Amino acid sequence: MYKLSVPAVALVATMIALLIPAPALAVSIEPEVKVGEVYVVSTITGVAKAYIGGREVTLPAILEMRCRVTEVGARFVLFRVAGGTLRLGETAYNIVDGWWRGIYDKKTERSLVEITAVDGTDGRIHVILTGDDARHTPGGTFMVIIGFLKDHDNVYWRLRIMAWRFRLT
Repeated sequence: MYKLSVPAVALVATMIALLIPAPALAVSIEPEVKVGEVYVVSTITGVAKAYIGGREVTLPAILEMRCRVTEVGARFVLFRVAGGTLRLGETAYNIVDGWWRGIYDKKTERSLVEITAVDGTDGRIHVILTGDDARHTPGGTFMVIIGFLKDHDNVYWRLRIMAWRFRLT
């Protein structure tokens, strides 16, 4: 069971209250996606869990990521990660821009992305994230992101993040 701080509970409760009048939609209400557009994925709340020395360790996880659309098909949208950060507890990793790619399935509203990130000591991690759209609103989309990574200390972490995706351009 996740324990949320009072400010996090207040934020989530406010967001849920804002969603109540929104109609339930079977399809995305986001405008048509175009090549070159940038989307931002921003954490609402997130946790990272690992087993270290036989004990479960839980840290806050914060993902902030920009994605640039590179190709739009009838069903799939391809994108490149254009930077961002991933924070596990007190350790911040900068996402390496460039060739790391992702794919979004418009029919299932699921995404998959691979990223590489580095900390200030050149500790490099490889992260695989899957995202499921949870709720569309006129301003963006709530997502649930599950991810896995092995840090530079060879500890395997599982991420669970509630995030907000919105169009920047």
